[in-house]
Amino acid sequence: MSRDNAEPRAASAEQPLIHQAQRGDPQALHALVDRYADSLYSTAVYLLGSEPDAQDVTQETLMAMVTNIRRFEHRSAFRTWLWGILVRQVNRKRRDQFRHRRQPDMHTRTSSAGVGPEQVRLDVQSALDKLGDDHRQILILREFDGLSYEQIAEVLSIPRGTVESRLHRARQAMREQLADYASTETTRHE
Repeated sequence: MSRDNAEPRAASAEQPLIHQAQRGDPQALHALVDRYADSLYSTAVYLLGSEPDAQDVTQETLMAMVTNIRRFEHRSAFRTWLWGILVRQVNRKRRDQFRHRRQPDMHTRTSSAGVGPEQVRLDVQSALDKLGDDHRQILILREFDGLSYEQIAEVLSIPRGTVESRLHRARQAMREQLADYASTETTRHE
């Protein structure tokens, strides 16, 4: 089953929970926070490259969800609406970092020989950090969060064609950034 087909069932199953939260039910709000906190945090880490910043942005996103859930109009999937809040919070955090001349954590590496899972994660994060914000956001929303092209277009308020072209360029840039892994894999199999 594709991730695009799985989401409508999950979305319809959570509709009663969303309606309860919109009526002010604290248990429903808590359940939504529990359901989305980890995946929001993971996305924020990849977008920002910094765990402390990701914690801040996740908390701000969840607070915005709780504060604004009554305004959710069900015109999109709840997850799409929530990821839109996350992206806006990430963009705000990046603007603040730029104003304060503070750069997100950067990880660099020149060789992939004999790397462990943690180093691979750091190398992928480093490659993501080198992408422009537009490309990083689209790649993460698609590949890590499984949003459809239409959902990404809605979250970022851009046309679907723009999503497709940016995603293509982002994937190409990641392949170039991580080419060392491909050459190491080829060497291992020869």
